[in-house]
Amino acid sequence: MKNIWCLFIIFMLIGCAPKPFEPFEPPSVSFAPTPSYSIDIDSIPKPSPPEPIFLNDKFEEVPPSKATMILLTTEEYSKVGALAKLSAEYRRLIEEQEDLINIKIDTINAFKEYLELEQQKSLLYKELWVNTENIYRQEQYRIDIERRWNRASWMALTIGTLILLAL
Repeated sequence: MKNIWCLFIIFMLIGCAPKPFEPFEPPSVSFAPTPSYSIDIDSIPKPSPPEPIFLNDKFEEVPPSKATMILLTTEEYSKVGALAKLSAEYRRLIEEQEDLINIKIDTINAFKEYLELEQQKSLLYKELWVNTENIYRQEQYRIDIERRWNRASWMALTIGTLILLAL
């Protein structure tokens, strides 16, 4: 009968122990920085080049190797002016576009760095919270064990006193 009571007391002490604390682990997020943007101007389609008419000294049309003059019609001459104007405009637009896109990429990279800093902050906060929670639970467990020993000793003292009074 004595073994059953000892076994019962051991089961009661073990069964009332708090379960270990397992904190939530947030997912890790990381990004590679976005590379800078650049445009290859040569890949932009351009209008067809002007088609000149090759002439000799007598203003007769000849092959390019024998020509001494080049004649451009008004349409072909306007193509030359348009090409010059278009290439200058393309260059200006592309430089502005490249600057704007690189500003946007820098902003995105700054947001990525901010996210990483926020993640590190949350991990440090979690670690601090877990440490605090673990210390609190350890202290609660120690107080609980002391309380049980205190109750057990008072019970033993009371039972012993009752037995002495009964005798």
